[in-house]
Amino acid sequence: MGEIYEIIPISAGVILAFVFARFHPSSPRLRWLITAVVAVAVGFIASTVSGEIHESWAFVILDSAQVVLAMALVSWLLERRANRPASAKRKVE
Repeated sequence: MGEIYEIIPISAGVILAFVFARFHPSSPRLRWLITAVVAVAVGFIASTVSGEIHESWAFVILDSAQVVLAMALVSWLLERRANRPASAKRKVE
């Protein structure tokens, strides 16, 4: 049943990537600060909800890393899709 709790940090990372794709923070430094704060907060919440925090605080780091990795992957995919050449985009008929 512990696998179900892995959805929390991964989905938070995906949501964060879509939020940053829509609303760009004023500076990259602010973007990374917001990402770090949200990642640690979500990692702490996920570890607490799943009960892993009672075993080790290291699970907060692992869950936070899942947030960051999901965000980085989705951001990369969104950026790649946005920068495709016009010839590779679907033609609207």
